[in-house]
Amino acid sequence: MSKSAIDMFTKSMALELAPKRIRCNAINPAAIRTPIFNKVKNSDLSTDRMTEIAANSYPVGRIGEPLDCAMAVAYLASDAASFINGVCLLVDGGSVNSPLIMPNNN
Repeated sequence: MSKSAIDMFTKSMALELAPKRIRCNAINPAAIRTPIFNKVKNSDLSTDRMTEIAANSYPVGRIGEPLDCAMAVAYLASDAASFINGVCLLVDGGSVNSPLIMPNNN
């Protein structure tokens, strides 16, 4: 629910601030290898195994890195994206197009 709220907030702010030449966009990342990724884990799976599962579920064949999000933000903030406004950019390695495959632990 909160992610949907941020998406709608982004779009609303983009419309409201556009006349002031202020653009508003958001990044919607998939699993990104950050310190919190190591703390949130399934008790039956190691962090390495969770990373492997996530990587195998993304069409690009790897888990996201912080630099992937940083590069998306840098692009959206650049003049190259000056006509982009109100976008919620997926930074997900194509996972929105691929079902997440989790192992059966039974």
